[in-house]
Amino acid sequence: GAYRIAGLSGLSREHFEAHHVGHDTSVINDDPHRLVPLDVMRDFEQEGRIGPLHDWFVTTAGVAASLSNSQNVGIEIAKQLEAEGVNGVILTST
Repeated sequence: GAYRIAGLSGLSREHFEAHHVGHDTSVINDDPHRLVPLDVMRDFEQEGRIGPLHDWFVTTAGVAASLSNSQNVGIEIAKQLEAEGVNGVILTST
């Protein structure tokens, strides 16, 4: 999934929720920035430490996904981000 974050300074638990089979996401759901550090990245953006953030963050599901399918999804995401001028990413995991 891709989620629009343009204009947001942070993530609220009312609007974002993590789901993961076999992993307790309650801490992330209490503070989504533990998984998607938008608050800190906006600070870095404002301070000029990084360029502008992309308008979207992208997430995938991996439970029971085959390795080949996961690789294909990753390749397609990378192609799309590159085509949109994104030159850096942060990879997080639950």
